[in-house]
Amino acid sequence: MHRFEISNHFNEVKEKLVKIVSCGHPGKIENGGSNGRAFLVGYTVVASCNGDFYIEGNSEVTCHSNGTWSQQLPKCVAMSCGSPGSVENGFIEGNVYDVGFSISITCNKGFTLMGQPSLTCLASTSWSEILPTFVKNSSSGLIVALIATISVICGLVFIVVIGCFIHKQYGNVAGQKRSDEA
Repeated sequence: MHRFEISNHFNEVKEKLVKIVSCGHPGKIENGGSNGRAFLVGYTVVASCNGDFYIEGNSEVTCHSNGTWSQQLPKCVAMSCGSPGSVENGFIEGNVYDVGFSISITCNKGFTLMGQPSLTCLASTSWSEILPTFVKNSSSGLIVALIATISVICGLVFIVVIGCFIHKQYGNVAGQKRSDEA
């Protein structure tokens, strides 16, 4: 009878023992990290990303009783401005559009770049400048020359008109009266 009591008592103790289940370390997050140190059943690990990166996926994973995580850890993806678009009569040098990176814009032979030749992806995930445009050299040279010529002519006409007005009003020499006033 004594043996039965010990055996019965052992079964009771055995039923009360809890098996400790661990899911193991969930893994390393490139360009980020996680807050967990214990990876036991019921524990939740929260992932976070470094400065210029954002979480792609759920930031929390939980350890299940079968020793597996509820899902894979999320990825930290670089924040990006996306493609700036395409340029006509030129090309873009650089294909990384992530925050902090710059691209250069160069025009094809026979064209002049109108705008900034370099764009940088800002932390706000927008480009620092708008894409430049390109003007064909032959037409742009003529247009610039024409505008400059018109400006000079208009300037001279303005000076002549003002000069005539002043001369008519005040005469040639300061202090002299006009001949029609005598």
